[in-house]
Amino acid sequence: MTKIAKPSTFDIKPQAHLVNIIRTTRDHHPNFVLFLGAGASVTSKVEPTSTMIDRWRSQHYQTYGGGKLFDAHLASQPWYNKTNEYSLLFEQLYDQPSQRREFIEYCLKEASPSWGYIFLVNLLDKKVFNTVFTTNFDDLLNEACYTFSQDVRPIVCAHDSSIRSVRITSKRPKIIKLHGDFLFDNIKNTVNELESLENNMKDKFKQYAAEFGFIVVGYAGNDRSVIEPLNWLLSQERNFPHGIYWCIPKNAEISENVQNLVRFPRFHLIEIEGFDELFAEVHEALDLKLQPEMSDPYNALSRRLNNLIQNTNIPNAPHPIVLRHIQAMGERITRYNTATPSGGGVTAIMPNQGNTFPHGLRIPYVMLSQISRRNSHYDEAVRYLLAELTTQPSLVIIMDAIGVISEHKLFEHLDEVMKRLRESNAELEKNPNLSFDLCLPLIVAKKYREAREVLELGREAAQKNPAAPFEESFYWLNLLQIKVHEGKELTSDERQRLEKMTLTGNELSQMGAHILLQKYKEAESYLKIIVRKRMVNPPSSISNWPIIALLKPHLQHPLEQILNGGSKDGIISRALLEMENGPKPEPPPSK
Repeated sequence: MTKIAKPSTFDIKPQAHLVNIIRTTRDHHPNFVLFLGAGASVTSKVEPTSTMIDRWRSQHYQTYGGGKLFDAHLASQPWYNKTNEYSLLFEQLYDQPSQRREFIEYCLKEASPSWGYIFLVNLLDKKVFNTVFTTNFDDLLNEACYTFSQDVRPIVCAHDSSIRSVRITSKRPKIIKLHGDFLFDNIKNTVNELESLENNMKDKFKQYAAEFGFIVVGYAGNDRSVIEPLNWLLSQERNFPHGIYWCIPKNAEISENVQNLVRFPRFHLIEIEGFDELFAEVHEALDLKLQPEMSDPYNALSRRLNNLIQNTNIPNAPHPIVLRHIQAMGERITRYNTATPSGGGVTAIMPNQGNTFPHGLRIPYVMLSQISRRNSHYDEAVRYLLAELTTQPSLVIIMDAIGVISEHKLFEHLDEVMKRLRESNAELEKNPNLSFDLCLPLIVAKKYREAREVLELGREAAQKNPAAPFEESFYWLNLLQIKVHEGKELTSDERQRLEKMTLTGNELSQMGAHILLQKYKEAESYLKIIVRKRMVNPPSSISNWPIIALLKPHLQHPLEQILNGGSKDGIISRALLEMENGPKPEPPPSK
């Protein structure tokens, strides 16, 4: 019979002790690996192991009891051992692995991540922890990562073969399932299956033990496959440099396997209120802000919808089915607010109505803007983007607004967009090169004053953050092409700058410099090289560049032909030869 000890027998520290250790060592995180057992999922509507065991005892007694007293029945079974009760009863009642898998799947049907998992996801995001070992079959932690965070995308290893490629130094969070996953047929549940870890799992377990401490939550320690390696690893002084903190619920009994680990000086027992409570306290002690998906869920949902639509690229969406569903979604969102469908499709939810629905849900303006654009309601599309900018300033949205304004000559909105751009200095400082993309549609629209201002804002941002990427040559090319588009003459200093650029820049800046110097043949050769090397994708987008408008009348070959990769006479390959060896004479016309 397994010996069970009462908690008072041992030196058990309170939950606050562990929380304090995590808080005061925060500058060195992650220095602990988490180890989760079935107890971590109880508040997530996963039936506790103890409840399963009680039910299985009753089922076995009803099937095989034969008139004996309940306790005497199990004690009389030659296979019965209380230490392995869960595994033994499971194997007795469900003969085949497929049956055991289906039972586990049934048990997890109603499972949903509890608050402990929500806090844990944020702790993974903030690098407090990086790796979670678990004996659980459920997918609760991975599900929580995808449901309650836009950023945490863990690596999940449930197979011995997949664990070898996992690097413990990788910054991406890792979930390592020691006993497999209920989604696959490799789950381990019986005594024989739990006898030992597979080699690769065991090796990875040892690697982590050599570098980290372990925090064990919700695990009773009844698997030889885990306990035996822990015993051996604890006997080696080099392992668990930050110790093992084994968390037990208040007034819980301690199994013999865990009692045997207490003798090691690096093993500590911690009494906790529960899985949810522990990670709530850790989260609070580190003064972390809850992820937006929980602290501001409606805004997070709105951003997700906006991102979905932006990624779908509605103006050139590849399939009408996608467009139909997006259109329907937009219609429903608009009806939710106004219940007034318009003839064009999407009812206008305008900025003066506020940025939320009556029930506090944030309006996904970017999505509605894209739908309006699809329906050729361009003024409405710009107004949606401006409404979005009042709640979430973004250079991507500003770029989108400038594009629509420039293409459809909606210049009455341009001052407002430029104002928003001036307020976005912090974002521009991270990537000043975005100023070039922002200025191009303005040059095309002949809004040269605004285009110059955008370039200067980008240069100022680069000066404030010298570490940020900034192509000085592109700044000058765009500044000087504005001057040329205005019909002004370049100064000798400006021409000298361009001459230098033809020798030292990359192919893109060399092409631009040759165009502004009116060296069109050389510029055409560089254009062909750019297309050949696919330096711009898709190449057809080059035709929209305002600097190409200066080159197009002087091309020897049609622009469309060049952008399509050249014709059968090999103009691209000849351009490459010209770049390497100088220009070659054109072949004589065929007879």
